Formats: sequence, C-alpha cells, structure tokens
Amino acid sequence: MKRTLLTFILSCAMCLVALAQDVTVTWDFTSIPNDNGIEQTKKDIPSPDNSSVILTVDCTASGAKFMPRGTDAQINANAVLKVPVKHTGDLVVVKNYNNDQYRMAYTIGVSKTAVAKADKAEYEYKAKYGDAKLGYVEIVCTESGYMLGLSVTHYSQIQEKELYTTNFSEWTNADIKTATNIDKKTKYSNETLTFSITQSNVSNTNTYTSKFPDHKGGWIMGNKTSEASIITSALASITKVSFTHGASGSKRGWKLECKGDGDNDWVVLSSAAADPAKGHTINVDVNRTNCQLRFTNLTSNQNAYLLGLTICGNVDMSNTPLLGNFVANGNTVSADDVFTMGADQKYHGSLEIWSTETMISADNVLTDITAANGEVVTENTKYTLAADKKSCTVSLFVKIGETVTEYVLDVIYRPFYTLTYYGLDSKVIKTQQVEKGKNIAAFAVDDNDVTPAEGNKFRGWFAAKNGEKYTTDYIVLGNLNLYAFQTPIEVASESARYEYNLLNKYFYFEDHEAIDITGKYNYNGAQHGIQLNQNNTLKLTVGGDANLIFTLCQYGGVKIKITKYNSDSPVAEISATTPSDG
Repeated sequence: MKRTLLTFILSCAMCLVALAQDVTVTWDFTSIPNDNGIEQTKKDIPSPDNSSVILTVDCTASGAKFMPRGTDAQINANAVLKVPVKHTGDLVVVKNYNNDQYRMAYTIGVSKTAVAKADKAEYEYKAKYGDAKLGYVEIVCTESGYMLGLSVTHYSQIQEKELYTTNFSEWTNADIKTATNIDKKTKYSNETLTFSITQSNVSNTNTYTSKFPDHKGGWIMGNKTSEASIITSALASITKVSFTHGASGSKRGWKLECKGDGDNDWVVLSSAAADPAKGHTINVDVNRTNCQLRFTNLTSNQNAYLLGLTICGNVDMSNTPLLGNFVANGNTVSADDVFTMGADQKYHGSLEIWSTETMISADNVLTDITAANGEVVTENTKYTLAADKKSCTVSLFVKIGETVTEYVLDVIYRPFYTLTYYGLDSKVIKTQQVEKGKNIAAFAVDDNDVTPAEGNKFRGWFAAKNGEKYTTDYIVLGNLNLYAFQTPIEVASESARYEYNLLNKYFYFEDHEAIDITGKYNYNGAQHGIQLNQNNTLKLTVGGDANLIFTLCQYGGVKIKITKYNSDSPVAEISATTPSDG
C-alpha cells in the first residue's frame, strides 16, 4: 500500500512598506527654461518637489557658467553647485549626461572625491560629517560638460530603538507594600524611567522553577490584592511594548494600560490572561508621546508574575555620535551589525575572527574607521590585548561637539565545536572539531564503515531520527550530534506497506527507492506538504495489486496515471481534488 500527499498551492508575498519619513527632492535640468542661465553671479534654485530645499549655483569664478538648454544644462569649469544636506549619510545623486563624451568632470563633497567624464550615468555620494556641518555637498566642476539633474535624499533621524529591556535579574530583591519608586535609565534617549510599584514582590531569581521552567531571570509578583500595580513615569515616546507574564493558575496575570498625549484616561492595551500560565508574551502597539504605562493585577485574589519587559520608542539620533564602518583584517564591518547600546550608555559588540587570522592589536589595528554621524576621535582609540593574545578589547570614540559616544569591541577567535557521531547502535563512533561558521566539509566517518542490518540501507547522518539530514555543506554554529540512520530498502511488493509523509519538511526522496520526483518542488509547511509545479512528475513503484491512498491539499489536485512496468502508456488516469486539507 502506498501513501503520499501531493499539493499545489498559491503563494503570496508580504510587502514591506517604508515609513514616509525620508524626503527626496530633485532638480531636473531638462525642465528649467533656457533663459535661466547663470554667469558671473550666484543663484538659488528651489526644488520643484519642495520649495524650501534650495540648490545654490555659484558661477562667480572666472569662466564659470550654468546654462539650461531644455534638454540638459551646460556647465563650465569652475562652476560650483551646493546641494543642501542635513545629516551624515544623506544621499546626493548626480544625473550625468547620457553620452559619456559630454559628461561633466567634477569633485564632490569635503573629501573632494574626483568623478571623471567616463563614470556611469548616475553618481551617488553619501554626505560626510563635514558636509553635514557645512549644510551642503559641494560639487566643483573641473571640466566643462553637460548634466541632466540632481537629487538629494534627507534621511529621517528619528529611529525606533529598544529603550529598556529587563528580565529583572539585575533588579534588587524587595517586598513592597506601599508605593515605592525604582529608577532606571533608558538607552538611546537617556531618560530616567521610574517604576512606581505597589503591593508587589521583586525577585531577581526564578524561585518557582516548577511553574516557570524556561524562565532564566526574576520577576515582579503582584500580591493577592487589587492594589498591586506597576506604573512608569512618562517617556517622550513609546511605540511598542512587549511583556511576558505568568501565573500559578488559569485566568491570571497582568493587565497593561497606557496614557499619553491626547488620552483623557488610561487606555487598555492588553487584558489577556497568561496562557500558557508558565509564560505568555504579549506584544502591543502604543505609538504615543509623553506616555506612561500601568500594570495592574487581573485577578485581585491571585498572584500575577511579570517575567520580562521591553519598551521601544522613537528617538532623534541627529545629534548622537554614531560609528559607521571599520575594517578588521581586510574585512569591512558595519557597526549596526555588531553593536548594541548597554545600560551604561556605551555601545558594546563582539567580533569573531577566523583562527587563521592575526588577532587585532596595537600592532594590527582596525583601519578605515568611519562615523555614520560625527567624527571619529582617532587619537583616543585604545587596544587592550589579552595576555594569551587570543582576544582584544578595542575602545573607539565618536564625537559631535562636546558629546562623545564610546564603542567597546571585543575581538575573539571563533570557537571550535564538537561533532559527535553515533552509530546505528546509538553508541559513539567518533568525534570531529569544526570551526564556527565553517561547513562540515567531510564527514569523519566513512559511509562504508556503517553496516546496516540485512535488507536495510544506511541513509546518512541525521540530527535526530527522522529529522534533518546533514550534508557536508551544513554550516556548523554549535555542538552537533550526528546519528546514523537506516531504513528498509523499498522493493516492488504485494504485501509491503510504505508511507510517505510529505508534511515533513525533512522528507528526502533520495532515501526511498519506490518513490521518485522529477523537477524542483517546494515545501509549504505542516499543513500543505509539498508544492508540485505543472511539470513535476511523482512516480510510485508498486508490485501486484496495490491500494494507493493520497492525502491531498484543498488548494490543488493531482492527476494519477496507472502504467505497466517499463511503459509510458497509461492503463488508466484519475484526476483527484479535495474541498479541504486532508
């Protein structure tokens, strides 16, 4: 008897919509009237997109000229175009002439980056700190030519950040009866966040592991009274809140409310009980300014446990010194990929390097250190190499005016992980060491060294029985157990029963002799199985009389052809559909 599941489903894509906070303005030189030429003077040209954004054209230098022609603008050497920018990273795009023979040659920005006539039709330049300080990116024409236009994108400096997060392990134990204030500090916005707590117990460890077996931190436990509450001081912005609460029984936990600008009273964000009681995470949108939060006990005669809390909000980062990129041993690293701000208001990050690389140190420094906002204080960079030379702590500093931000980078070697091979008898055969981030490359145990039982075949190394099969391309990111796995060799039989569960995303056709598929296919989850395309063919080999049972998906059907052995001519054809999954 054969059993399989075939599916054909429609797929859909989720689109990410960008927030309308970035502003792009353009100057199209092909639409400027011919009589608007500039020579021996300077002129401000507002953008048609936004009249408050002004391009300054300075042609006071000898021979300089800016002459629109209806199709482009002729610009002579020594003309200067000042494109307004607000912040480091704002993007200026120069739309060069479409014929490289007549393109402009110019320098751009405080870095005086030279752009030759042979460069591509559009040139992109990200404003440096010095440009933002001037308020414009300066384009100095070094050879006469033609230009089609300019654009600049002013990127919003309002960013959503994780202002505060805790699992209460860093809090101080306290048995609180009357309203007591506990002060914390937010990240990024550097605000004082005051928790006013009443009739609650603060514990920095999980002393209730039987009820909360997965929780690694502490909690705030509301007492068995309606007076139990946690109220925060107002933060300038709260966009989202995520909290995990638990209980010692059903229909219990914490209720969350907020009150911000425009709210006359407290607004309920969540009144859902902790389900499951061992830990239930609630995510809510807040999107308020000058906003407070209030937690109250859902069930006044029972305890409620707050196991974790994260508060996010919008922060203006325009005056915050920020690190951009740096190069370590020839590899460019983005600060955004490495660092997060800590409670000490410093950015902390860790960088792993390969065991074959030289450790970063004062003798092997980071290079090309740039700021995303502000200036890198190069002379303050500090390298602290460990005594065993296997790690190094680098302190980097970025400033704007008198404001300085410190970045602390721990450079370490990638660890080696152990791969443990288990034979068909579940006993350890061998171990293997592989560096984190590398693939297995070659199995430590040869397939020929694994002897399956008679009538069975060794199918490879698996994460667990009937689980994921490892290949030599598998990237190692932790210690692994590899289990030898065998299954019966499938043959044409009048009595054998073979079942194929295509709901399992780790189904491997190559491990089955009696089922075969041609062409590529997609796995579509535990409800729909695999998706067959129009040109896919799935073949089942049967012997003698056979019962075929297909578990189908409601989004598609199958056409079944019955053929004789070694023949493509169908004896019968069956089209099968189903109104519901299964």
